[in-house]
Amino acid sequence: MTIPPAVTVRQSTFQQFSSLAKFSLPPSLLTIAGFAFDQCSTLPVVAVPASVRSIGVHAFINCSPLAPVAIASRDIDIDRFAFD
Repeated sequence: MTIPPAVTVRQSTFQQFSSLAKFSLPPSLLTIAGFAFDQCSTLPVVAVPASVRSIGVHAFINCSPLAPVAIASRDIDIDRFAFD
C-alpha cells in the first residue's frame, strides 16, 4: 500500500487495519499522530522518511511483529510511548 502525499497520518487512521503488511510513507509526511497504526498486527517494518518531525503517543502500539523501525531524521520529536 502506498499512502498518498500528505503532511499528517491522522490519529487512528489505520487503527486495527490487520491486513496492513507492507506500506510506504510519502516523503512529504511531517507528522504521525497518536494511535495512527494502533493494532496493526501484521506490520513487520516501518521506514520513517526524513521529513517526519513528530511521532505521537502510541502511534505504533500493539504492533506485535514490528521489528526494525528506520528513522531517517535526527530532528524528530518521538513521544516516549510511541512504540509502547
